[in-house]
Amino acid sequence: MLLTGCSTESLNIQTSFPFTVTTQRLPPSIKVGSRTAFDVGIVTERTTSTTAYTARWRNLSAAPARFLLNGAPVTDNQPVSIPLQGNTAVFVPLDTNATSYQFELNIIDQTGASQTVPLSLQTIK
Repeated sequence: MLLTGCSTESLNIQTSFPFTVTTQRLPPSIKVGSRTAFDVGIVTERTTSTTAYTARWRNLSAAPARFLLNGAPVTDNQPVSIPLQGNTAVFVPLDTNATSYQFELNIIDQTGASQTVPLSLQTIK
């Protein structure tokens, strides 16, 4: 007869895996009112059935701008679900007096781990 045992107190199940956010390089400048699109991807060590990501964008400039992710408008600092790949972000500067914009894209996994990508560009009239 063989008896085995297991203590669940020492059992550690990994539910979060490291990930990296990739983006295409932004152009150095953009005309006010025009759109600049760039790809956003998530490279993860491993995905599971519970893997989920959300994105938040934050406009760090005082000047107004629009941000779209996969064709849908995204409200500043509001979470939106994002798949691992195939994401297109669009940034539209709206202020004719602004000379530059700084913003960040924050990707968060289901456990709260996050990666922040700072982005900036100059505007031309």
